[in-house]
Amino acid sequence: MASLTTNAKAKAGNGLGGRTIIATVTGTDDTNVTQAELDGFVRGVTSGEIAGSPAQTDAFTIAGITGTADGASGAVFVAIQGTGTLQVTKGDYFANVKALATATFDQA
Repeated sequence: MASLTTNAKAKAGNGLGGRTIIATVTGTDDTNVTQAELDGFVRGVTSGEIAGSPAQTDAFTIAGITGTADGASGAVFVAIQGTGTLQVTKGDYFANVKALATATFDQA
């Protein structure tokens, strides 16, 4: 059975981790996202590889995705975790895809 030590520390938080960014992801038409665009964004943001400059940036972990990537239902919202800087220029993570930090939760 696990036990607490005298060094244990309780801390209020959302349970999502140290730093979580809710990113709004839009596609080619600046509104809707296709499945290919979402897949490309996920590959780019989790590997830290971007199409723009610089060619390598901070990588994040995907904590959750909500929305419909059908090219007609609007933006997709992605919860990402990490300590880096989210690239917000269109085309950075995948061609014609843009991410915008809608909310940031810093539990540090």
